[in-house]
Amino acid sequence: IRSLKLSNCQLVSLPRSLENLKDLEILDLSRNNLTTLTAIPVRSLPCLKSFNVSHNRITAIGDVVKEMRALQNLDASYNKVEEIPHEILEMESLEAFSCSNNKIKRWLDASNEEEQDRASGTLKFLNLSNNLLPEVPRVVKELKNLSLIGLSNNRIVEVPAAMLLMKNLKALILGGNKIAKLPTDLDLNRLSPTLCVIDLSGNELDDLPLALCFLTSLERLDLKHNKISTLSENVKSCKSLSFLCISGNKLKQIPPHINSVSSLRNDTSSMIEVIALAENSLSHFPLALTQMKQLKKADLSNNDINVIPQSIMAMPKDVKLNLRDNPIIDPPLQVCQ
Repeated sequence: IRSLKLSNCQLVSLPRSLENLKDLEILDLSRNNLTTLTAIPVRSLPCLKSFNVSHNRITAIGDVVKEMRALQNLDASYNKVEEIPHEILEMESLEAFSCSNNKIKRWLDASNEEEQDRASGTLKFLNLSNNLLPEVPRVVKELKNLSLIGLSNNRIVEVPAAMLLMKNLKALILGGNKIAKLPTDLDLNRLSPTLCVIDLSGNELDDLPLALCFLTSLERLDLKHNKISTLSENVKSCKSLSFLCISGNKLKQIPPHINSVSSLRNDTSSMIEVIALAENSLSHFPLALTQMKQLKKADLSNNDINVIPQSIMAMPKDVKLNLRDNPIIDPPLQVCQ
């Protein structure tokens, strides 16, 4: 047997016969009543690559994880774990670790330099969303091969500068925290060359952080539900941006220079294609949108726009324009429908 699924079986412990499955590669124990990993005979499962213990009642991840020499994917989400042991990073083959929706307050540091040197360089996917972390764990910035970091819905206030310099990072998910600003003392020439997706929704930003605008590969930026009231000219430096969401902020107008995002590029395929400006306080239709030749979708719903300018006829014919829940009087709403 190479794959065994025992999810939703009301298990509180495991049968000892599991030790006989020497060729087992995939083990799913999700949605049971397990409280600890120590009783799981991982030492007898030398080929185990994927281990799912999500949706249980596990309170701690102990030293047992070090014995999982071949493990590549560990999912311990939706449990009651309060801290992550440093031993997680001593797992020689681990590529994906998810421990979201727990009660994690800290990630334990290495007790000595030897343990630090043994830290896994294989980890690529890390998801610690929906926990109680007050800060980004210091060890995260040492994981040089990470391509995705999920830390949404914690209690994080600051973003370490080193995170924006990680050379293999592709997606940084930090929505639902308490971040008011990003580091400013950065060498903009050393910013991550691979970072293409950033989610900073549901934070306390009041402008588009300058550092983000110089990320050469940034394609998707989510800033919805912050406190942004103006868009500075920083936005003109976002040279690869194709998706921009600023819904649920305090914008009263969209400055013309937002269209300069596209005019700075030779490759028109990287121009803004989707822009979301819903739930702001816009009183006029943003004329800059009529000049975005690659625009495919624009959401302006739930604003205070009452006039639709004739210049929208210059927009691409296939653009999807959402003006729902605006007090439109010119042209009459019936015509728009």
